Amino acid sequence: MEDMVMNEALEDVPTETQAPEPPQWICQVDASWISSRETTGLGFVIIDAGAAALFEAKRVNMTESPLHAEAEGLIWAMQESLNRGYMSLHFESDCQQLVNLIQRDDEEWPALAPELDEIKALCTSFDTFSIAYVSRSLNIRADGLAKGVRSRDLRVPYLQSCTPWWLAPVANQMEAV
Repeated sequence: MEDMVMNEALEDVPTETQAPEPPQWICQVDASWISSRETTGLGFVIIDAGAAALFEAKRVNMTESPLHAEAEGLIWAMQESLNRGYMSLHFESDCQQLVNLIQRDDEEWPALAPELDEIKALCTSFDTFSIAYVSRSLNIRADGLAKGVRSRDLRVPYLQSCTPWWLAPVANQMEAV
């Protein structure tokens, strides 16, 4: 009888493990870098179920290269997301090279080592972290934020839950997608 009770209990234990749910939130990030400019623009947008929930953009001093700008933008987006309590995020970037460097440990890039180390350290702070490449046409809101803040004389970072006026036509276009 005891064996029968034990077997019945074992029958209730699932034998397959289910994959974890994908993160609810998506964070699209981008940077805008021009060699003749003294500043770089960084922007990201957090998206929930296809709708933009948070827009952030800021200008920073010129970075060494466009790849450094993209890495700095991702680091900033990760830090800000964690500060706001977003612990489960899927990041998207239109910088294929940066995404590859993060996903593969076998490729060396000494000039970017400090930034890659910081990104990998920040990854461990998230409950769920993933990153993927998306085309620029699918990253248009973050791209617009980065370009908009770089080209405008905004002295303070932009943080809003509504679309900035300079991005409104682009954001409206994305809502139809």
